[in-house]
Amino acid sequence: MTKRTIKLADNTIVIFTSDNGGVIEAHNENSVVARKAGLVINGPWRGGKHSEWEGGFREPFIVRWPGQVPADTVSDQVICLTDLLATFAHVLRAPLRPGQAEDSFNVLRAFTERQPGAPVRGPVILQSADGTYNLRMGDWKLVERVKAPAFSTDRNKRTIAAAKKKQAAAFPRDELYNLKADPFETRDEWPTHQDRAAAMKKILGESRDRGFTRLPAEARVEDILPAVTQP
Repeated sequence: MTKRTIKLADNTIVIFTSDNGGVIEAHNENSVVARKAGLVINGPWRGGKHSEWEGGFREPFIVRWPGQVPADTVSDQVICLTDLLATFAHVLRAPLRPGQAEDSFNVLRAFTERQPGAPVRGPVILQSADGTYNLRMGDWKLVERVKAPAFSTDRNKRTIAAAKKKQAAAFPRDELYNLKADPFETRDEWPTHQDRAAAMKKILGESRDRGFTRLPAEARVEDILPAVTQP
């Protein structure tokens, strides 16, 4: 028996997505076999699962909700899987108490608007398996390379070794990418946008120190982050 035959399809939200990109490491047997067979695991995106690059974080996100989500529309809004909790809580009219889902934003408007409007959430903090932090704000992405917090993990030895190797690499600076102009992350824009990179790094550090990213309802992101919300 399907949702259609029991008349649930017209009142059910269906989401198709993934939590991360595919593994492309040379030591992964399945990855090697897939690539030899001709599969381009993460398409044109740089990197894959475990990395700090878009191949690990940028995923398909398809929503079906008849009468609510316009058919045949595409959104460029930036959202995160953590946002599903706050979004579903809103749909179900279940208030979130202070301290609950502190990194989850209600992004329902990204599903229902016909044309992308103002950003539906604040900055997205991402982290690779070896502890490299990213901050995504609009079209811009900061990759933190210097003065990053110490990283520890109880994961496998390979992950620990990779983290230690990267920490010892002594990168000269952070990296900054404009994902609208350069979606495949080939050009580091840090040299020509140092003020933007510094402002984003400050936001990243403050968010880590604070322990959450969803600001109080009365605090507007554009008021708190004026240095990086301008084009």
